[in-house]
Amino acid sequence: MPAILGTYGSTLSAAASARAEELKTVYWETGAVADPITAQRHYVFRTVATGSALGRMAVTFTHDALVPKMRLSAPRAAIVRVNDVYGRSVGGGERGSARSMGIQVVDVIEYNPARMTLT
Repeated sequence: MPAILGTYGSTLSAAASARAEELKTVYWETGAVADPITAQRHYVFRTVATGSALGRMAVTFTHDALVPKMRLSAPRAAIVRVNDVYGRSVGGGERGSARSMGIQVVDVIEYNPARMTLT
């Protein structure tokens, strides 16, 4: 049976999953987490958590552990995310969860890792 096995990252997997769907070939993703990889796909399967689930877990930790420890009555946060399918998936999960848990998101900052320099 022809099959395509997963990549190591969401940006590559987005292209591979789209092509697998076009070819009606099973694509088994083993590492990439971006949400759109499996969205509305019939031949694509994922064995790991979604990016939005990872974002929700980060906010849950912040809400349950950090906010009480820091005694914040009106917590605010900025989301910093890479400007690709992975960053938008994780950041989207963070933004939705923060809103539902009463953490105000004051900004969402996207960055391009190809343009980052270390100083």
